[in-house]
Amino acid sequence: MSPHSRLALLSASFTARTGAWIQSIQSAHELVAPDRESSATCRHALTRAQFDDVVLAEIQRANRAQADVTIAMFDIDHLANVNGDYGFEVGDSLVQQVERELLDELRPVDALFYLGCGSWAILLPIIPSVEVQEHVEMLRNYVQRRLAIYFATHDVGGMTVATISAGLVVSESAVLELPDMLQAASQATLASKLRGGNRTSVWSESTGDVVGRSDGRRRGHPVVRRPF
Repeated sequence: MSPHSRLALLSASFTARTGAWIQSIQSAHELVAPDRESSATCRHALTRAQFDDVVLAEIQRANRAQADVTIAMFDIDHLANVNGDYGFEVGDSLVQQVERELLDELRPVDALFYLGCGSWAILLPIIPSVEVQEHVEMLRNYVQRRLAIYFATHDVGGMTVATISAGLVVSESAVLELPDMLQAASQATLASKLRGGNRTSVWSESTGDVVGRSDGRRRGHPVVRRPF
């Protein structure tokens, strides 16, 4: 079975449990963006300004249900170099294409947020913690394959390849606070980059150690740090 088929099968297995979540996330989106449809019913990335309200609503819901909450981050590797070598127009095109591929493959219950600088956060509900790393890695690999096809069929200013690093944190029974989850997901993504990029890391003490040994200037908040 192909990774893409496995991802589709994994997503389908949660269909029966998504009704309450869809209603919850739609209500949260209506609070922060009353004039727009929720990401459960259309395909667009939400903004960083909407992130806190939507994720806090899910943390509160999951806390009541003693359910897990997962935040994953996707970050284009070496985007600053892409902008420098090929120009910002090519960099912007790459960012737009990655976002399109993510939106095409995410489940209806997932929420995608663009943080800026080629970095996204994804709220992934209803996935057991033992399965979420495989899910995120399959999603990252899917986007990578779609990018390869895109580069092979389009003129992207001479650019022929791009890779993505991902990191995730699972708050079991929703015990972690939002700032801690955001920082942990950011550190896991940075750990992926420090290990060479083009991979997925789960936050743990070991990822914290990897980041701790790196240059302190690379530890900033994911919204303001520059990708490398």
